[in-house]
Amino acid sequence: MCKIRTLTGESLRPTFGAREDEVFGMIRDNENYKVGDIIPPYLLKNKTKKMSWEIIECNRVEGGHVVIKDSNGKICTAMFVFGKGTQKPKPQQQPQTTKEEETKTSETTKTSETMNTQGNNTGMEQVANILATFEQNGYNKGYKVATEEKLEQINILNSQIQELKNELQNKPTTIGTTVNITINGKTTTKVITAIVNPNAEELIDYLKEGENVFLWGPAGAGKNVLGEQLAEMLCVAFYYMNTVYTKYDITGFTDAQGNYIPTAVINWLKDPNGGLMFFDEMCTNSPESNTAINALLANKYIVLQNGEVLKMSPRHYVVAADNTNGLGATEEYNGRYKMDESTRDRFAFFFIDYDAAVEESIVGDKKDILDFVRELRKVTKECNISLVLGYRCINRLVKFYNRDAARTIEHNILKGMEQDTINEIASRLEGQTKWHKAFKSLVK
Repeated sequence: MCKIRTLTGESLRPTFGAREDEVFGMIRDNENYKVGDIIPPYLLKNKTKKMSWEIIECNRVEGGHVVIKDSNGKICTAMFVFGKGTQKPKPQQQPQTTKEEETKTSETTKTSETMNTQGNNTGMEQVANILATFEQNGYNKGYKVATEEKLEQINILNSQIQELKNELQNKPTTIGTTVNITINGKTTTKVITAIVNPNAEELIDYLKEGENVFLWGPAGAGKNVLGEQLAEMLCVAFYYMNTVYTKYDITGFTDAQGNYIPTAVINWLKDPNGGLMFFDEMCTNSPESNTAINALLANKYIVLQNGEVLKMSPRHYVVAADNTNGLGATEEYNGRYKMDESTRDRFAFFFIDYDAAVEESIVGDKKDILDFVRELRKVTKECNISLVLGYRCINRLVKFYNRDAARTIEHNILKGMEQDTINEIASRLEGQTKWHKAFKSLVK
């Protein structure tokens, strides 16, 4: 049976430490280890940090040297012994070596000893040695397979760790944005846990100066969410109104039982702490209702049916939103009215487009969704095809990522689109993600 002994023929312990002893054992048990190989610390049972061992010499013959050097430069030398022999090896005449070999040998060991016990072996001992060799070879092959499998697993884990590190480094810096808001000389610090639109800081400046802002842009670009974030940054409550049809949707009305029914606008004006009033779908309002809103913005107050006057304070902010900019219907948004210029004049207009950081935060590691959606936007724009591909759509693709991709596209993107249009889009798509392939599979 193969052993590794010190140069005096003694056991490795206590001459060497537990880790060196284990390293020598690994070299003994794995015939694939060779000069130049590095044995890392994570392979050892005796765990250690940052320590590794390089094989300097490895001569697998009776009395052959095995020399290792740790990462601190410490050199340990031992020898191979076969059978039961443990006697001190007999010196042999050294072959002529080159200057380079002499230098290397001097760095590792000054002494070269051999051990020859073959002459003392009986026939039974020789048979036992042969059997032990077969056993050892079988063990070594098994050890090699296990080691390779373990190393493969370690490499996979290291790769995953590196991917996570890269992902953390590439995270949008807008997450967890700290915002300092100064109003009437008082500064309030707010930490917004979601991604903040790049326009937010400028919008805050306008609102603080008493200006009304109008957010316009494609459907699903996060205008409503931005409105809520602005309210959070300004430390006020968020009030919301969708399409307004009559002026009474603004001022309130009396029901059939004679009860006065206030609106979101009235509740907003009565809030002693102020608030942000968000008028959504502004360009779908009736001209009458927009006139009432215009009067409120111009006068900074509203008169109720009972004669009560409600005034806007500096802490009452107004934000409106729509897919168009108030100049009338477009091919994509054909249900919009043209706003009166006096009403448009009450607002500063900000275009809100799809934000890359927001999209990346939605998809996480499912980057193939963005590759597909962004090319689809490009193609439909080139073909003059109306198709809404906003945050809501992206979020649905994430939710149903593991479902049938073609059916997910049918339900959440195509929504009954004509077959000719589907075919035209598919012919222009060049990407190779599963979403691209699923879309092309819908061609008939």
